[in-house]
Amino acid sequence: MCFYNDDYDWLVSHEEKRMITATKRVHCVECSKLIMAGEECEYIWQQEHEECRVCCEYGENYDEDNPQDTAECDHDYGETFEGYTCQRCLKIIEAIKQVEIEEGCPAHAQRPSIGGLYEEAFSRWNDDAKKYANKVVEMFPDLITDPCISNVLERDNED
Repeated sequence: MCFYNDDYDWLVSHEEKRMITATKRVHCVECSKLIMAGEECEYIWQQEHEECRVCCEYGENYDEDNPQDTAECDHDYGETFEGYTCQRCLKIIEAIKQVEIEEGCPAHAQRPSIGGLYEEAFSRWNDDAKKYANKVVEMFPDLITDPCISNVLERDNED
């Protein structure tokens, strides 16, 4: 299918992703499951601009209220996003990426948008939903009991 995510309000120019041990309770951006302190999860941080938009355009000491003033800039890096993804959703994303790689999708189109995993990959209107669910079960057999995966597989048997 390839996930060409072109419905966005801003573009990411700086992104950090890393596996962490949660230091507090947080919610998964994909399934909203509570990730408890001490659980391993993926942390993602995104920023619209790598450099301050004001400093780049007007110089480091620009004050928009008084352009002649050499006050410090109130740096503007644009929009930011911070989120966490649980282990279960990371496995599901990994399986979906494998399907997309096998179908020849480019790297930027191999996964649903962040926060759109279930809506984009497993909606009733996605013809590839069963293919993704089967790959999830093939790669991670323990996820056959996942409510979303089992619903997709059962739903397809009903049609």
